[in-house]
Formats: sequence, structure tokens, C-alpha cells
Amino acid sequence: MNKVLSPIKEFFKKLFAKEGVKKASASVITIAISLLISLIIFLFISPSDALFEFGVLITGGLPYFGLTGFFDILANAAPLICCGLCVLFAYKTGLFNIGAAGQYVMGSFAALLFALQFNCPWYISLIMSIIFGAIWGIIPALLKAFCKVSEVISGIMLNWISLYFVNHSFQTYLSKCVNVQQGSKTYEIAEKAMEN
Repeated sequence: MNKVLSPIKEFFKKLFAKEGVKKASASVITIAISLLISLIIFLFISPSDALFEFGVLITGGLPYFGLTGFFDILANAAPLICCGLCVLFAYKTGLFNIGAAGQYVMGSFAALLFALQFNCPWYISLIMSIIFGAIWGIIPALLKAFCKVSEVISGIMLNWISLYFVNHSFQTYLSKCVNVQQGSKTYEIAEKAMEN
């Protein structure tokens, strides 16, 4: 019995000695612990519905919204995932990009501006959103390189500047792009913006 188990033990010992496996297993364990904590919270809130709600959490809303709802969740999560990758890329180079939210807001502003105000097709709006986000990301880099300003402080300040700038823009001089009726906002998307 011991002869049978020793190669298996040796295999797992070698497997978990690798750095990549350690990091991956740490991530899996973290996800499992967070799911366990969420199940405990569901049990405290509503014991009778806890398992069903936990199943909805695991399946991404498929029982309620079907496959369309699942893809809506993925579509809504895509910008957040991209922002997370942006922060991770900067962190791997030795910087802390706390300004990713501001860059995302400015990129979204550029996409809306060129689609709604200038009636540009989607690919032009996408290119302009990349350019606007990159320009917004260059500002903290230039401040750090030439003025020795912390990228964390300048990034946080630029996040708020971008947020209030975009809010002000769509409430004032870009307000004709937005219909406000009974407290809800809908955007007038031009025919040209929807072209392939």
C-alpha cells in the first residue's frame, strides 16, 4: 500500500513545488473561501432560499435570465476585467495605476462623444476611446517623470476630474445627445454609429 501511495505523494510534492501551481492553487483556494463565506451570508439572510441563491451565484444568473442574461453579465464585466488587466500590467512594470478608472471614464466619454455627437461609426469611436484613455494615462506618467509627483496621488485626482468633467459635459453642452424623461436617461444613437 505504501509503495502505491509513495509515487502519488512524490508527484503531488513535485507538482506543488512549482511556483505557477502555488499561485494558481492560492487563487482557487481564495475563490473557494469567498464562495463559502457568501454561502454562510446567504444562510443568515434567508435559510430557505440560500442554496437556490447560491446556485444562481455560481451559474451566473442562468436560472433567472437564461443564456441571454449570462452574456449580459459577461458584457457588463468586460470593461471591469479590462481595467483590472490594465492595473495588473502597470503593477508588473513596477507602477501602481490607480488612475485606471479615470482612463476608463475618458475612454467611454470619447466613444460616446464620437458616436453620439459626431455620428462616427463604431470603429472610429473605439479608436478615439483608446486615444483618449491613453492620453489620460500619460498625464500621471509625465507628472511622475518630470515633476516627481506620486502617480497614486495624481491618478486619484485625475479620476475625480474625469468623472466630474464627463458628468458636466453630458449635462451642459452635450445634453442634446441625452433624452431625460421622468428621471431616466436614454441615448440617441445615430444610424451611422450602428453600421458595421
